[in-house]
Amino acid sequence: RRGVILGGFPLPQGRYQTALADILIVLPPGYPDCPPDMFYAHPRLILAATGGQPRCTEAVETFAGLSWQRWSRHSAEWRPGVDGLWTMVKRVELALEVAA
Repeated sequence: RRGVILGGFPLPQGRYQTALADILIVLPPGYPDCPPDMFYAHPRLILAATGGQPRCTEAVETFAGLSWQRWSRHSAEWRPGVDGLWTMVKRVELALEVAA
């Protein structure tokens, strides 16, 4: 598997138990025509307000020797030839902002 790790990715202020996390985006075969589907966080992110984990983040995947919290977030709005990694980064930012 191929992936991009965004090290020290800033999280929304005060939203999680940490201010920074590493974010993994796995690139599927056929990328950039095929979209990345989910993203992954290390360490596991816990909501500061409740002490619980965000919805649909229960699964754990191993990549590059680390355990990653899988954020199951899907979108059917990928535009081949237009969208790219930056599109996925914006999806990650939004998901981290609105997670409950």
